[in-house]
Amino acid sequence: MKKIRTGINVLLLSFAVFSPSVFSAGAWIEARDGYETAYNRHELAFRGGYDFENTAGIMLTNAYNLEAFEQLKHSWNELEGWYPLVSYQALTIYGGALVNENTDGSGGAGYFDFKYTVEKDLSVTLRARYNHRNYDSENNYSRKKPADTLESHLGISYTINKDWNYYLEPAYFKHLNDFHAGNGKGHHVEVDNVLTYTGFDHFQPYVSLAYMDRSIAENNENYRIRLGVRYNF
Repeated sequence: MKKIRTGINVLLLSFAVFSPSVFSAGAWIEARDGYETAYNRHELAFRGGYDFENTAGIMLTNAYNLEAFEQLKHSWNELEGWYPLVSYQALTIYGGALVNENTDGSGGAGYFDFKYTVEKDLSVTLRARYNHRNYDSENNYSRKKPADTLESHLGISYTINKDWNYYLEPAYFKHLNDFHAGNGKGHHVEVDNVLTYTGFDHFQPYVSLAYMDRSIAENNENYRIRLGVRYNF
């Protein structure tokens, strides 16, 4: 269960920067609830950050495990920052890094985003990310190793009109050091679909529907539903 939770946390943290929202410089805060069908559990996340004019940014996240609305237990914290390293015509390359901690220990990650603006209303981003844990867990061969992962994401953001934005993100996760994902394999896939309403001056509510691969422990496919809202100051 710890390995499954770690994988879910990774995706939640990635989503913050690899985002469907229309960029706007300034400070912001956000709250969301996510429900996973296979495990019948909720996770509540709060975050705040600042986006700079050059599209760099910084963000702090706090998350809580609610299970089936029967508890309020701290899950993880994270501090993340990203910066545009190269910008040439329609291509921008970002570098990002983060530090985090959960109930098992601390960790960190580094990543590169390659964003290409196809046209005004359409952009495509490829992300490559490495996640490291500063603590050991027991792998498939009962050996103590860090449950590190490699990630590859493809993000497609499309502005439907002045009020709506749609975002599609398929992702591939490779589990290192002989660890398995919740599907019983050394890799797993996730596909997220996000619809954001951008018609308000400050508020951006959104809904997210995601496929989270199969759970062997629950003998069922796992889907995630998120409802959230961001406030831009």
